[in-house]
Amino acid sequence: MSESLNELFQTAAKYFFHKYKTNGGTLGKLSHKIGTSHTYISAVINGSRTASLELQDQIAHALYGPYDKFIAAGRQIRQGLQPETINYKDPDSDIETLIARLTHYVMRQRETERELQISKQKYRDISLTTGDLIFELNEKLAFTYLAGRIYESSGRTREELLHKTPFDFLDPQETIKLQALLDEAIKSSRIVNCDITVHQNGALQYLNIIAKPFFNQNGEFQGFRGTYRDITREKNLQHMLEERNWLFESAINSIEHVALIITDKNGTVLQWNRSYQQLMAYPDEVLATRNLTKYYEYLEDKLTDPELFHKSIEDLRNSCDKTVCLFQLKDGRTIKKKVCPLHKEGILSGRIAHLMDVSHDM
Repeated sequence: MSESLNELFQTAAKYFFHKYKTNGGTLGKLSHKIGTSHTYISAVINGSRTASLELQDQIAHALYGPYDKFIAAGRQIRQGLQPETINYKDPDSDIETLIARLTHYVMRQRETERELQISKQKYRDISLTTGDLIFELNEKLAFTYLAGRIYESSGRTREELLHKTPFDFLDPQETIKLQALLDEAIKSSRIVNCDITVHQNGALQYLNIIAKPFFNQNGEFQGFRGTYRDITREKNLQHMLEERNWLFESAINSIEHVALIITDKNGTVLQWNRSYQQLMAYPDEVLATRNLTKYYEYLEDKLTDPELFHKSIEDLRNSCDKTVCLFQLKDGRTIKKKVCPLHKEGILSGRIAHLMDVSHDM
């Protein structure tokens, strides 16, 4: 049945496209009207490609009229009749129209079912390959669907999670936090994206939850669909990095009478200590730029010999060795600056500068 309908469609398409061109139409105009490429439209009309039912319907309306009448016209053409003479009140024509409509309906249902199966398979494949746990909660916020690496992500089996709520595994503080976020998401129809903590086997586990509320046709809340993944490793690394940064900053700020500034190979300021800010009386807004050029501009009015200072800076930029220079300030101080290159695997990665007030040594 589907093959004969395709044949009838192609017969009608060729016939009415010829009429369309006779009246000044072109393949380009038709493809623009339908919204697809003219190469594809040409292949469909010539029978080398089979169009989807939706595209067949669009072509039928663009060239002639409703799909069922288009198919009936194709049948008449194959019988040697002119479509313009068809009497749609004729009982036989009504039967053909009914058959075309029913067949079209069946074909559409089959295509929909096929697309649904493909969609389900894609979803299943994603569920099996993702590192996340995919879930659905009902209106009571209980798990009704679980997929993905369930045990790896949660440390629990499907049976242990189904029909439970996320709150069954959270401490009171995290429960209040998550409940507030879900309530707000329901009111605003927005996606929840948050991190929560759970205790599992005596250890603290961090989870990232992304969930979207869904509603029925009446706008009534039906539940959430979403995913969560274990981000414990990332969180632990973040905490370790924050701890190390704090220790490093505390260490360099504990060094008195020696100002330190660290830059990368491009001159971007990575770190400085408190003594550096105090030595040159840098304002916070200047330091916040992390731009050495801005730092030098700020010093311009404080120097007795700006030209000599800039020459020493230029020498530094062209050197990959340790450099030492002295420069005078208008307030009478003499500053000694020693710059040491920082190499990683033989490649310059940055520099660290030590500055000291050596006025008393002069």
